[in-house]
Amino acid sequence: IGALLGALYGLAYAPLYLLARTVPPAPVRRSGPAAMVLAALGLTGAVAIAESGTTFVDNLMSALVLSGLAVVAVAMPSLARASPMRAIIWAATAGFPVGLAAGFKLTMAVYCVAFVLAALVVPRRWPERMALAVAAGVGIGIGLLVAGGPWFAIMWVKTGNPIFPYLNQVFQSPLAMVKSYRDDSGVPDRLWKALLFPFLVVSRQVMATGVPFFDLRVPTLYVLAIIALPLLAIGRRHLPLNLAARFVLVFAVVAYVLWLVLFSIWRYLLPIEMLAPVLITALVGVIVSAARMRRAAILASAALLGLIALTTRPAD
Repeated sequence: IGALLGALYGLAYAPLYLLARTVPPAPVRRSGPAAMVLAALGLTGAVAIAESGTTFVDNLMSALVLSGLAVVAVAMPSLARASPMRAIIWAATAGFPVGLAAGFKLTMAVYCVAFVLAALVVPRRWPERMALAVAAGVGIGIGLLVAGGPWFAIMWVKTGNPIFPYLNQVFQSPLAMVKSYRDDSGVPDRLWKALLFPFLVVSRQVMATGVPFFDLRVPTLYVLAIIALPLLAIGRRHLPLNLAARFVLVFAVVAYVLWLVLFSIWRYLLPIEMLAPVLITALVGVIVSAARMRRAAILASAALLGLIALTTRPAD
């Protein structure tokens, strides 16, 4: 059983590898061995290791979310330049596995919202961008119903709330209190805590998993994003961030904000933990963007990721 669980969780390696071949700067993504290392680093985060062999299934749900991102990354030329109908089909196809994840585990819904909003960055005319976002939402909705539809129907008949007991302030089933039942005990209650949350977690000032761990993946990604996003916002055209990277970055930012506001439970952030090595490499390429500095960017990425790998201490 342990071997089967490990094999299922190992499925995330395939989409991580595809993302590593499409998202980082050209010298990295053109290297198969470098992509293999980045994908492996995505599977060896503190929570990813801690959940291996368990039935939390955040690992398996993360594989589905990452699969949707991988479809987008590989199909980005079609999404950006193909006929509107073909692009819409690709968007719906990519959204399907993300919806499956949310249907199997409701906490993955934050990634559904992030996926739809990220579709708006595909470089097409705005009506076509909106169509892609709607198509992604339709694909997500189909996946959600395929995975969760039978259970939603049973809960609706038995309790009057399809996701019983959650959101019972909306459905008001008589079998539960009129409240959301969302565990928000870990959500930061101060702005400064929200801004510093990744650092508070790794320094053990906040127990976002219930047990201690140490992993610099998300804090490093957080710092690099704060540095790189203003550079992207001012529109420097020479920045080496391709369309797939922009989609994944927007997805990660939106998902992180939603997760922070709704849950702040670290294992629900596992897709971002897994994406972190790929995005760290991409953002270092943005910050060290001049062509003459490419070697420095690669060395900086390798040093950061090496430090992260060596210092990671999984939760138990």
